[in-house]
Amino acid sequence: MPGATISPVEAKIGQIIKDFSTESSFTAAAMQQFMELKAMVGEYEVQIKEYQKGMEFDKDKIGDLTSNIKTLEAEVLTLNHEIEGWRTRETETKDREDKCLRNELTAQNAEKRVEDHQNMVGLVFRNTELRTKFVGQEMMHQPGCIEIKDEYGNIKQYAEAAGYIGVPIEKVETETKE
Repeated sequence: MPGATISPVEAKIGQIIKDFSTESSFTAAAMQQFMELKAMVGEYEVQIKEYQKGMEFDKDKIGDLTSNIKTLEAEVLTLNHEIEGWRTRETETKDREDKCLRNELTAQNAEKRVEDHQNMVGLVFRNTELRTKFVGQEMMHQPGCIEIKDEYGNIKQYAEAAGYIGVPIEKVETETKE
């Protein structure tokens, strides 16, 4: 692959293969190189296994952290919902308190207005006379009837029949208040 980097192990293997291709048989030096290469491959395999164990441990840790994050996110959503509920309750309580305050002030103003009107009436009508006038009629009994006669003495008509008739009356009472 062009542009790919070659690891030191691959470079060594490539060098050993070139050396073998120039020689027709295995030499002690070539065998020694194979043994060194085998030891290096063993060390690399041990390192790879350790790295894989570390990766597995990290994957488990990441999984635990992910589940913790999901649990915490759910808890945050629950708490946010509760906070919204408390904010709603707080605004409703504030509105109710404002209405109560408005009603209390209105009641106080009404009481003061009543007191002011009582004081004004007391000032205006201080040391006055209270007069009450009754107008009506009283029923009286008329014992007979009056005859209306013409100039010759003949009875023309009767003015009223006998019985009860209403007589107008007027009565005035005076009362002083102090």
